[in-house]
Amino acid sequence: MSNRDIGIRHEYYECACDSDEHLLRFTYFVDPTDEIIDEPELYLNVFLDTRYGFWKRLWMGLKYAFGYKCKYGHFGSWIMKPEDLDRLEALLAKYRRFQREHD
Repeated sequence: MSNRDIGIRHEYYECACDSDEHLLRFTYFVDPTDEIIDEPELYLNVFLDTRYGFWKRLWMGLKYAFGYKCKYGHFGSWIMKPEDLDRLEALLAKYRRFQREHD
């Protein structure tokens, strides 16, 4: 199978609050039959918060680079829409099936 036979699939899940900043993107690779390819991998991308200006983000990044740890952590939130539950379950079941086949 050549690289051009491999496709990339994305599935997007929006937060129930409908904020553009609350978006999950799952990425996986498939062959021409739309089956997950050998060595299945599932990637999750999360939009990062940009509420602070450049200098504040730079300062936070420098603190992170030098090992500073906030006692509260750095968290965001995302609320699952009930209508997306079946679609997410199907994606994870597909990934689980291919993971078991390749173990």
